[in-house]
Amino acid sequence: MTTAYDFDPYPIHPEPRLWSLYQVWRSKGATGLPTARDLDRVSLARWRSNLMLIRFNGAVTEYEIEWEGPGLQQYYGTPRAGGGVETLTASRERDLLIEQYGAVLTTRRPAYFDTAFTNSNGVFAHQTKLILPLSAEPDLVDRRQAHRGQIDGRQIHRVLVGLYFRGMNNVVDIVDRLNDLSDQFACPKDAPALIKRRQATVTARRDLLSAQLHGAEKRSSDLGQPHIAAKLRTTLFIVSDMLRLEARMIEAGPSWPWDETRDDLASLFDFGLCDVIRADLGQTHDAALLSEVLAALEAYRDALLALEK
Repeated sequence: MTTAYDFDPYPIHPEPRLWSLYQVWRSKGATGLPTARDLDRVSLARWRSNLMLIRFNGAVTEYEIEWEGPGLQQYYGTPRAGGGVETLTASRERDLLIEQYGAVLTTRRPAYFDTAFTNSNGVFAHQTKLILPLSAEPDLVDRRQAHRGQIDGRQIHRVLVGLYFRGMNNVVDIVDRLNDLSDQFACPKDAPALIKRRQATVTARRDLLSAQLHGAEKRSSDLGQPHIAAKLRTTLFIVSDMLRLEARMIEAGPSWPWDETRDDLASLFDFGLCDVIRADLGQTHDAALLSEVLAALEAYRDALLALEK
């Protein structure tokens, strides 16, 4: 399964972190396509772990991973810099990449992909990907020239790729990062009355979610669906693991570093925890109960994001 979107017009429900990456890319190429030099490490720091820089040496099949972020290296188990299409043993993965890169080189426009497939390591992967074209020559970056065909694909010889995985892989990475940030960030505590009011709202949503997860886990076990029960148990563990983060966010309120974390929080739920529950809705013997869990997750998400105001 693959779904492709051009980021102009805006796709429906894009991965929040990739949408923000697109905005940075767009700001760097106000008069046309940016070059690799325009995208400095500081501006890309938030996404560094999940970025790749791909260089093309001619045809779309002649590509090479020039640089890869540590998060992707960890997922794939080994650094892949210097490798290309020859490392892909799964024909489905190889065909998908050629199709995706080819579309961007041909149109000279960014593209967003939501794709599920079994990769060359035999692992099922559901990923969201943003491919951003980079101009080869600063004097040939006018986007109007590109639309008239005066810049050909060979002159767009690099693309920047942002890649995130949906489901539990996404969840664990985000929670670890946010918990680390909550330990490091020295934000001021708000007025006690405000903290108490926020705490009451968020705690009520979390307690309801925990109760729903407990009930759904037991019900799934009783219905002979241990795989769903295990996912619900993992979800409950992750929500419990967020208590430290939640407490710091409640104390800080608007002073919390929202610019650094807003996209992560939205992705944690919409492309992580909620994703897992939605995937099980078609398999469970009690869809109504899982729908209640999904609604409770969304309510907890909304309560956390409302702390910014």
